[in-house]
Amino acid sequence: MTTVNDRIAELVKALRMNNNSFGKSLGRNSTTITNVTEGRSKPGFEILEDILNKYPEVNPTWLMKGTGEMFQKPVTVKANGGSDLESELRERIKLQNETIEALQYTVELQKRLLSSGDMGKLEGVLFDRLPVGNPFFLGLPTGIVTGTPVSLRG
Repeated sequence: MTTVNDRIAELVKALRMNNNSFGKSLGRNSTTITNVTEGRSKPGFEILEDILNKYPEVNPTWLMKGTGEMFQKPVTVKANGGSDLESELRERIKLQNETIEALQYTVELQKRLLSSGDMGKLEGVLFDRLPVGNPFFLGLPTGIVTGTPVSLRG
C-alpha cells in the first residue's frame, strides 16, 4: 500500500515534472515538495488543496486514499436526459436566430408604419412572418429584458 507521499512523488513523475517545477506550479519551494516526496514530512491540507486546485484532473480519492485511477476520466457533459449538449446548443442557437429574424422584421414594420404617418393602413404587411404572441409588435416589449433599447427613430 502506498502512502500519500508516494502518490505525490508518482504524480510529479506522471506530470513529467521535477520537485522544483512542481513546487513552483503550486507556489511552494522545492524543499517543501522534496521533503514530502521523500517521506520526511506529510503533506498538509494546504498542499493537498493546492494540488487539487492546480491539477483538477487528479482524482482526489486516489490522492488521499490511493484507490482508483490517478487521473479522472474526462466527463461527457449531457443535457436534457442524455441528449448531446452540442445538439441542444445548436437548437438553442437556431431558435435565437429565428427570434432575431422575427424581431428585425418587426422593427422594419414599425419603421414603415411610423414613416408612413398612417397607422391605420398596413398595406403590404405580411403578418404570418411574426411568431404567435410576439410581444414586440406595435409596442414596447413588456416583461422581457432585451438588453439593448431599440430606437424607432431614423
